[in-house]
Amino acid sequence: MVIRIWDKRCLILPSSFFATTPFSNWTIGSMNLTTVVLFDVDWSFPVKEARRELARITAASPHWDGKAQHLQVTDAVGPYLRIRATASAPNADSWWSLQCEIREGLTGWVARHHPECVPTMRLSRDPVPPGPPPEDATMAETIVQPTPLKPLPRADDGPAVTVTRQPDRRRAPDAVWTDPEGVGNVSRCG
Repeated sequence: MVIRIWDKRCLILPSSFFATTPFSNWTIGSMNLTTVVLFDVDWSFPVKEARRELARITAASPHWDGKAQHLQVTDAVGPYLRIRATASAPNADSWWSLQCEIREGLTGWVARHHPECVPTMRLSRDPVPPGPPPEDATMAETIVQPTPLKPLPRADDGPAVTVTRQPDRRRAPDAVWTDPEGVGNVSRCG
């Protein structure tokens, strides 16, 4: 049995599943597919502007079928917003190309017009000044550099450590292993 799932792809299930499990048919009678692009941005991200940019990107794409396109904030936990952009495509080849165009277009738009929204790792509690970095700043100056790690101590840097081995409690206490001839023939005594 072939069913169409939420993003309009086909899912093939064995017939035995339908003989034993109730289901409802939500099939849409067209061949178009919905492409999904997920990305994370800073909480200051301008969602309404991004919706207009998605509309511009999809309208300019030969891979969009003109039926649907949406941009939503699907999560806001931790330091980032999760953005979900969707658009419909007429077939699988266009589906993939449209997905790449949307991802490239939106991430490029964010980097050019809202660089303060590009996800960064904050290493201090100092507030980040709003707005883009200064025009004369190099990329190395705008990225927070992590503090170098201290090297691990070497074995000869500290006091000597003695390792003692505890007896193996799984062995019988009277078992002794010996090598009477010293030639590697080990026999069990006891």
